[in-house]
Amino acid sequence: MCGIVGFTGTQQAAPILLNGLSKLEYRGYDSAGIAVRNGEYLAQVVKAKGRLSNLIEKTDEGKALIGTCGIGHTRWATHGEPSENNAHPHISDDGNVVAVHNGIIENYQELKDNPKYQEWIDSMATLAFPGGESPQQFKDRCIAGFDKMVDTCIRRHYRNVAMVVHGGTIMSILEQYGVPQRSYYDWRVENGCGYHLYLSEQNWKMGRREAVVESEIRR
Repeated sequence: MCGIVGFTGTQQAAPILLNGLSKLEYRGYDSAGIAVRNGEYLAQVVKAKGRLSNLIEKTDEGKALIGTCGIGHTRWATHGEPSENNAHPHISDDGNVVAVHNGIIENYQELKDNPKYQEWIDSMATLAFPGGESPQQFKDRCIAGFDKMVDTCIRRHYRNVAMVVHGGTIMSILEQYGVPQRSYYDWRVENGCGYHLYLSEQNWKMGRREAVVESEIRR
C-alpha cells in the first residue's frame, strides 16, 4: 500500500506534491520521493528514507525543485528494505522516463527478455498483448456488448438504463456511435464520470445506430 500523487499546471509542483503526500502518508511512511520536471529539462528526483518530514526538509519544503509538472510517492516497503535506493520515483537510464507504482512487479525478470513482450512494448501497445487482444479487438468487443445490451433493452421495453463500465469501454462505444463524432481519446472521462445518451429505438432498428450525447455526468 503506497501513496501516489501527481500535478501539472502553472504553479510550482514540488510544494503541491509534498502537500498531497502529507494527506497520503498513512499509506506509506518507510520512504518518500518526488520528481519534478521544468520544461524541456530532465526531471529532478529527490528521495528520502523515513517519514515525509525528511523529504520536506531535504527539498526545503519544495523550494529546491523548480518545475510545474511532477509526481510523488510514499512507500510502504513490501519487497526490499526501506532505503533511498528502493524509494520511488524510479528513473530510466536516459532520464526521460520517471515512474511510480503501487504493488509488486512479480514477473519482470521473466518478461524482460521475452521477445514477444518487448515487441509489444516497442509498438506502444498497438499490437495485441501476448496471449491477449489488440486495441481494435478490445473496441470490437465493447461495441458488440453495447449492441447486445441495446437490443435487449428494446426487446424488453426498457426506457432508462445505466451502464457502469470502465473509461475504455465508454470511449470505444462513443467513438463508434457518439454524436457529435469524436476520436477515441476525445471521449475520455474522469473517474466516476460519464455521459447521458439518447438512442432512438426506431433509428436503431432501421440500422441508423447513433448515441446522441445530451450531457456529461460530473461528480
